[in-house]
Amino acid sequence: MLNDDVGEYSMAFVVGITVLEKALYDLHDERSTSSELVKSRKKNMILRDLLHSDTLVDTLPDGLIRLLKILFLPAGLNLRNLVWHGFMAPVEFPKCFGSLTLLLIMALPRYFGDLSSKMKDEKTKLFRIDGFDDRFVTRLEEPRCGEDGETQQDLVNVLRNETPAVRDEVIRRWSTAPFIPLGRSNLLQRAIEALAERGDEFWFLFAVFPVLEHALRLEFLRVNENRAGVLSAYGFAQIDAYYSTLDGFGQKDKHQVLLHPVVLRDTDSGES
Repeated sequence: MLNDDVGEYSMAFVVGITVLEKALYDLHDERSTSSELVKSRKKNMILRDLLHSDTLVDTLPDGLIRLLKILFLPAGLNLRNLVWHGFMAPVEFPKCFGSLTLLLIMALPRYFGDLSSKMKDEKTKLFRIDGFDDRFVTRLEEPRCGEDGETQQDLVNVLRNETPAVRDEVIRRWSTAPFIPLGRSNLLQRAIEALAERGDEFWFLFAVFPVLEHALRLEFLRVNENRAGVLSAYGFAQIDAYYSTLDGFGQKDKHQVLLHPVVLRDTDSGES
């Protein structure tokens, strides 16, 4: 059973909507290929584009398309963006939508071609993402077998080598730091524990990215509200405006990108 106290229902939705989006992309890709629309195939289509595509509109039942649009498009509930961009704390997420997303995933396979025969002919080579950059490591004080006389360790191994009491205290301090937005500490703590104890990098990344983005959004607002006249509304999901996001993928010309070196004013498009 999922534990709502640490945000596992919200986490299940984050994973589920990612699976659903990938399934819709694969379905779009398959139908575009079978109908010889190779030139019209696009890479890196986001959920909004998929649900507006003629390919999926022609493939899926009208009721299913309408439901997907109501749940996930900005003109509807916009659940995908609210959760993925960190606006919604785990405790705020209605658990029923996670269950509904799972049912939608289960409904899609019937619209694909013969998956079993395709899998017999194709062997997908899996890959592993290296979770750590060698530049972001700690160095042991006792010199051992390194070029500079020091041994490098990533932070996870450092945590694993500590006593349980020390490890728990370090994780507690990280997850309750002032930088962490309200309502996210339990989820972040569980994510760090999953990474340190099981090496579960994907669980960690799914949980941390929305928390990190919203934390950076609030810090952006704190720094620029007085200095650059940024409206306090940037800290919330606005119904009548584009969200401020970390990277602005697909619409970076329409709203404030948190990592951009220039602050976009609401009154003009000049630099500040």
